[in-house]
Amino acid sequence: MTTESFTARLKQGAFPLPPIQPAGQFVRVFSSLLERHRGVVCIVLSGALSGTLQAARTAAAQVEGPVAVVDSLFSSYGIEVLAVEAARMAGEGVSLEDCARRLNELARMIRAYFVVDDLNYLHRSGRLGAAQALVGSMLQVKPILTLEDGRLAVAEKVRTRRRAVDRIVERVEEALRAAPQRVCVIHADRAEDAEALRRRVQAILPGQDVPVRELGPVLGAHVGPGVLALLHYPANW
Repeated sequence: MTTESFTARLKQGAFPLPPIQPAGQFVRVFSSLLERHRGVVCIVLSGALSGTLQAARTAAAQVEGPVAVVDSLFSSYGIEVLAVEAARMAGEGVSLEDCARRLNELARMIRAYFVVDDLNYLHRSGRLGAAQALVGSMLQVKPILTLEDGRLAVAEKVRTRRRAVDRIVERVEEALRAAPQRVCVIHADRAEDAEALRRRVQAILPGQDVPVRELGPVLGAHVGPGVLALLHYPANW
């Protein structure tokens, strides 16, 4: 099923939730990789949002060979950032232990702010967390959500989606005044808005590529269509 067809099903009222990968699946993957490599670095979805982290750690203890399981404290592009850095360090011969330590440091530096069209998706999936109190008032406010220590939290509340988008741009600008940042635009079924946001961010980051990523079905099932987000992290860490 493509992301587009999956999103269409969500809009029609379907509400599937992806299962957590069992520890046995991780054991098979780890064992296969350890036959060809000296060690494995496994970067997973925030442990505060999913049981995947515990499944991976359980599997790591069952295989013969070094496996470092890293809690990304994030999802989506946050995991990609860590994976790319892990590959770079592996290519430079960095040890497994140092690679995992550096990834844990970087994970705590990543920030993201996002706006959703309908909080009911997060509520039904049980991921609403600190935003629970907003369910009854979501027609009156547009919350800007973030992740703090891997958990969903409310960064602030504004009245309109337009103001919410303005504020997430302003938050990135504040971070840029403190230190150089790398920035990514993330969306779910908002391609045109995401491109407009990319151009806006690109204007304040001349010469730097600002990638755009679309959420796939796993995360899309939890947040629903209409997500627009900015993720940033220090360019020199």
